[in-house]
Amino acid sequence: MENFKVENWKKNNVRVEYTSLENGEVNEIINKISKLYNLSFNEINNNHFSVNILKKMNALVEISDINECNIFPKILSLLNDKPNIETNVYLVWNYNSIDRVTLSCLSKYWDYIWYGPSDEMVLLYFDEYKKALIITDYGIVYS
Repeated sequence: MENFKVENWKKNNVRVEYTSLENGEVNEIINKISKLYNLSFNEINNNHFSVNILKKMNALVEISDINECNIFPKILSLLNDKPNIETNVYLVWNYNSIDRVTLSCLSKYWDYIWYGPSDEMVLLYFDEYKKALIITDYGIVYS
């Protein structure tokens, strides 16, 4: 997670429980995502990983207010499943930066985790359900 976010949490007395994955864990999650979308590890383990994944996904919906507060329930409803609130969600910021949070934490603190103008996009990977969503700062959600 980026330092400015953590500093903002401290200022606002917010305690987001997350784990930034180490290299081995990052590679494991990247490998799972690559298999999910039939990408070679090399296609996903580089600076163009999001472009390569987006080519395999479908645009689900446009959410014009994607950067507004309290939008996460709308995003979560796109899964078509009711995932266990304690399931782990992997926030894939880029090919070598992944954070793990519980769905309950992500739901509660989405507004402190997602900063659209600076984040541009994040892939939410639900390992338990073998599903992913990409959220973009321009309001398109992909699956």
